[in-house]
Amino acid sequence: MNRMKKILSYFVFFLLLLNTFNVFAVQITPQTLSQSLCPRETGVFSHLIKNDQTTIKEYTLNLKGSAALWATLIPKGFILAPGEEKSVFTYVTPYQSSDAGTYDLELTVSSPGDSSSIKHTVLLKDCYGLSLVPENVTINTCPAGNGRYLISLRNTGEYTETLHLSLKGDLVSKLSLSDSVLTLNKKELKNIYVFVTSPKDAGQYSFTLNVDSESGRIKKSLPLFLNVNPCYDFTFKVNANSSYNVCERSLIKVPLYLRNDGTIINTFKIGVTGPVWAKLEERDEYTLKDRESKVFDLLLAPNYGTSGDYAIRVSATPERGDLKAVSDIGITVRKCYSVKVKFLTEKADACKSTNNNYEFLVTNDGEVKKIFRFELDSAPWVTLLGDTSLLLEPGQQKKVFIKAAPTSEVKNIDYTVRVGVASIDETAVVAKDQDAMTLSVKDSETCYKSTIKTDYETLIVYQDSSIIVPLEVRNDGLRKAEFSLLLTGNAATFSTLNPSVLTIEPGKSDTVYVYVAPKPGVKLGKYDAKVNLNLKEGPLLASKDLSIEITDVPARATVINATIKEIVSVVPSFSLRASLKKYKYSILGSLLVILLILFLFQFKKIRSFFTSHKREAKDFIISPSKKKRSKKALDEAENIRDKIDEE
Repeated sequence: MNRMKKILSYFVFFLLLLNTFNVFAVQITPQTLSQSLCPRETGVFSHLIKNDQTTIKEYTLNLKGSAALWATLIPKGFILAPGEEKSVFTYVTPYQSSDAGTYDLELTVSSPGDSSSIKHTVLLKDCYGLSLVPENVTINTCPAGNGRYLISLRNTGEYTETLHLSLKGDLVSKLSLSDSVLTLNKKELKNIYVFVTSPKDAGQYSFTLNVDSESGRIKKSLPLFLNVNPCYDFTFKVNANSSYNVCERSLIKVPLYLRNDGTIINTFKIGVTGPVWAKLEERDEYTLKDRESKVFDLLLAPNYGTSGDYAIRVSATPERGDLKAVSDIGITVRKCYSVKVKFLTEKADACKSTNNNYEFLVTNDGEVKKIFRFELDSAPWVTLLGDTSLLLEPGQQKKVFIKAAPTSEVKNIDYTVRVGVASIDETAVVAKDQDAMTLSVKDSETCYKSTIKTDYETLIVYQDSSIIVPLEVRNDGLRKAEFSLLLTGNAATFSTLNPSVLTIEPGKSDTVYVYVAPKPGVKLGKYDAKVNLNLKEGPLLASKDLSIEITDVPARATVINATIKEIVSVVPSFSLRASLKKYKYSILGSLLVILLILFLFQFKKIRSFFTSHKREAKDFIISPSKKKRSKKALDEAENIRDKIDEE
């Protein structure tokens, strides 16, 4: 027995030892290797894979490392018998945008219980290059002169390149290239030219020549400089303040200074741009020797009625040279005596038989307190409200109202209303203004055109119930209107209208409700009710007649299709305690209406339940039958009917 245990132990140990030797039994042998590559150049790595184990194995191949992104492995898996070999190939093609440097690539071959790997290095070369060599980085010219730059371009890379040349900088509009596109073979050299027209102003300038290849691998730039010497320099300036703040009807002399700083005699033309009251006192042209100077005056004379901010530009243009000197002068002319009048609307409607008020603004936009008088030019039914004069501080603004009250005899046409405002002293020559508006006279029916509509002009009401009738009030007039409503007729004794006051915008509508609840003692029969719609404190605009019949037959009662939501919408929403106190009875009444509707809704369901039972009993009793009813069946039907009546 012990001997058998020892034999089994040795056998297990032998199997474990055999398995240990088989862990790394796959062999990877490099065959061909690519060492260095250019972008988009393809390199090949080949390896020989051998199964050194004693069993058939299925192998999976994977790539890792920084170069794995460009690599493609063929094949990615296979099966080998013991001792069998297979070649695999790895193709490496770096991206065009990849940077030069050293990258690693690792090939891993694995199978269940077995794995092996091998690492390689991929060198990515810098295969793109370009040299830019200028003949002169800096050139010198006179103002508005011409110059050129010579630049040699050499392709120092490994590939033929197509190059795009461009210029960038403040002088781009004055630059041009002999070639904007070049194709250079490997190591090829070519010269190009940059032509420049110098600016008119002396100074130092710079710009950049940029070269970009179509491959995207070459980006070069070359800074170039330009010195423009002051061959025709001069000085021109305002020899005093450059800004002024004056009243209208003032006179100002502004001295101007001109000096020839060049080396030759030159003639200068003086120009003035601005309002007509800005002009030179003497001539507008001067000839000066080198280093000679001259002082002359610019006159500023704003007249009455002139105000605001003005920009004046004086310039000096030499006969020789392309320079031009300018000086800017700013002047603010104040309205010391001024008034403005403006209607708040250019056109409005005036309704007959009503008072229509309109307003205009009077503004003292001068600098002195003044009394202003108003003059109205219009139809006789248009008048000023209040005083015809007004005292205003500087900058003060006030509203003035006019009233238009056209009678029914006035024609329905447009009328012009003009108002003039002026100071009451000699400054009225400038302190005056006027404005106008148009009044379009309309009939009251047009201004406040309104209607009352309802789907329930004829009603049948059960004497022991109530009903709510919705009516739509619509304002199709031209103005927002405040309406008052009144319920009349012999049905008004047991009916209520809510709400009784509405404010509706033009083109809008709102809903009112007539609550009909017959009181005890109201006789059966027909009644009438009328809802009258008036302009608040004004004439009758519309009315709606309702015919109401009181019946003792519940099934004849009219059913109103208004929802609870529609009815509740008439109850206004208030957030202030004072408003709640003011409208508490209206709110309580509306809530009672809602409770009654809920009660009627439940009552109707109960009635419907009992009515259906009665119908069933009746049908059971009187339905025809081909067979003769037994006395027992008739008795049962009579008992059911009695029971329903008791309930």
